[in-house]
Amino acid sequence: MEQKRQKFSAKLPDGYCIYHHNEELAGIYYRKSENRKFARGEDQSLEFSPEPSNKNDPNAVRIMGVFKDKKGTEIKLHIGYIKKDRARVLVGTGAIKKMLPRLTKIMEYSHGGISISFQIIGPSSELKDYQQASSLPVFKEKITQKSKKSQKPKRTPEPKEKSGCLTIVKWVFIAYLVMGVMGAILQAIF
Repeated sequence: MEQKRQKFSAKLPDGYCIYHHNEELAGIYYRKSENRKFARGEDQSLEFSPEPSNKNDPNAVRIMGVFKDKKGTEIKLHIGYIKKDRARVLVGTGAIKKMLPRLTKIMEYSHGGISISFQIIGPSSELKDYQQASSLPVFKEKITQKSKKSQKPKRTPEPKEKSGCLTIVKWVFIAYLVMGVMGAILQAIF
């Protein structure tokens, strides 16, 4: 399988360090044409764009691919999202306001697939505060369902019977009721 790989090593801005290594874009599959244009462009970079009005996830953070086309015109396309668990921490701690994406790799495969890797960088002076905040239990939980709207209400399971005796007692009671009703009907008829 033939593939084209581009690696990037942009210098870290002064006072910044890497908070998260080797992040992958989420939702890349749904934006194939945008990602193909981005991968084939020149001078590629990434930008974060929080999306608090997103109906599925108010913590969603769009990733915008910025590049120049062959004419030198700068183009900005929505190419994916930060993964849900990571976005929840970045938005929930407020750190997203100071974070930057740092493009590290674009892989374009012969079958048409594309993968884009990046780092999340932020102010060196705030790394420890971010690490402490992101280790809080509320951020440790993995998100497993698409959204609160799509969650089905939990059904309380009915208690299981401990033995067959209870089942027999139920059937005897039902039989007794049926016989009583039948007896009353027969008396009314005759």
